Amino acid sequence: PRTAFAAGAPRHGASPVYIAATTPLGFSVMDDKAVEGDGIGLGVARTFFAIDAGSFAAYAGTFTLTAIGTHTLQFYSVDVLGNAEVVRSTQVAVDGLPARTAVAFGEPRFSGDRLYLSSTTPIEFSATDDLAAAGDGFGVGTAQTLMSADSAAFAAVIASTVSLSTEGAHVLAWFSRDLVDNAELVASTAVAVDLTPPLTFLLISSPSVTQASGTVVG
Repeated sequence: PRTAFAAGAPRHGASPVYIAATTPLGFSVMDDKAVEGDGIGLGVARTFFAIDAGSFAAYAGTFTLTAIGTHTLQFYSVDVLGNAEVVRSTQVAVDGLPARTAVAFGEPRFSGDRLYLSSTTPIEFSATDDLAAAGDGFGVGTAQTLMSADSAAFAAVIASTVSLSTEGAHVLAWFSRDLVDNAELVASTAVAVDLTPPLTFLLISSPSVTQASGTVVG
């Protein structure tokens, strides 16, 4: 027989195939008679598989891998006459962590009771995806970063740098999702956009004289 490994959704890539802990995994089998690919063999009796250094077990239906990290999956099938396939193998990586999003606020900015920005202040998003431990950077990769301002619906950040144009206080929220649909917890911060320039007043102390021309002298 000829056995093929099949991974459901979500999945991404090959060698290794990146999957989530919820991705269904299974096998499809074809039995040949005289020529590989003719598909007219007598039929498949059993399929067996093993994970990493584990023992081979009979395949009974789709299964999942929940142990985070990279695994070697071995498999083979036997037909009704006892003809056994050569053991095949493939690499799968269970990505159990979401992407991590970092936000950087450019200039001009001012830190007070909150972070103050102008309408030209760049806000830059960057995301790194991890596989098994926070900071390892070995994940499948980031699919998208999404942002919301003031409880509006989240929208994908198309460019890595955005800005806020409306004056006043805002709550900025964001999260990223990786290529096997692991979603980061939403993070947020309070900012204020200040577009109003300062007002300057001239104060003249006594003694002073107001002339007819309106000029004030002291």
